[in-house]
Amino acid sequence: MDLSHQIYRYRVLYFAGWAALFFTFGYCIYYEMWGTLLAAYVWSRICTFFANQISLHRYFTHRSFETTPWKRRFLLYFSILGGEGSPIAWATHHRHHHKYTEKPNDIHSPYESVSLSLFRWQIMPKDWWLQTKGVKTIPKDLLRDKEIRFVDTHYYKIWAALCAVTALLFGWQFTVFFVLMPVGMAMFNSFGVNFVSHWKFPGSYRTYDTDDKSYNNKWLHYYLGGEGLHNNHHKDMTKYDQAFNPGEFDLAGWVVRKFFIEPVKI
Repeated sequence: MDLSHQIYRYRVLYFAGWAALFFTFGYCIYYEMWGTLLAAYVWSRICTFFANQISLHRYFTHRSFETTPWKRRFLLYFSILGGEGSPIAWATHHRHHHKYTEKPNDIHSPYESVSLSLFRWQIMPKDWWLQTKGVKTIPKDLLRDKEIRFVDTHYYKIWAALCAVTALLFGWQFTVFFVLMPVGMAMFNSFGVNFVSHWKFPGSYRTYDTDDKSYNNKWLHYYLGGEGLHNNHHKDMTKYDQAFNPGEFDLAGWVVRKFFIEPVKI
């Protein structure tokens, strides 16, 4: 399977998401649309929480818990709203990151380049992905699922239809504020994890002596409601709840445990 379909073409949503994020804040502040801005922000955070943290990251990429067929379907189709690619695309680059964390083949190591870690890796040329970083392993476990393949094949068509239909029904502002802004928010959050969680900042600490420089960061963790316990995650990526130690709490892990059935027994 050609990775240009998986990752390279994602740059369309990349630019649209960032533009929508800045436009929404600027437009709503200028016109004093405080209620709309709050609603767009809250919805964007809900989208990133379920689409990226729980669905794309913990469920499809790391397979850290099992759930019912209809909840699996919910996670699959809700993941589209994150705008960061299909489960196949996301698992491809994230599993690669775990395999080569902070090594030359890592796609977003802050020790290679801060700008690469923060925002450039998503829009690098196809040859960079395939030759320079050697991202070639496609997640065969996900390819066996027909619905996941359907979402992957038609991902950009689904997005085009989503934008067109919401604009026709509710107007262009709704599409920018509530459809595209969550994409920008997802990227803002994930880029923060890529950088902050691999560098020592205020609130950073390491519980485990992993073979990388991953850190837990309590401020990032409070902000995201999960994903800030990154050193714990790199210690054992198979666990759906990243709070391993006394005093740690993982909201995303609690939601998985409360609403998405039991984890895989490790």
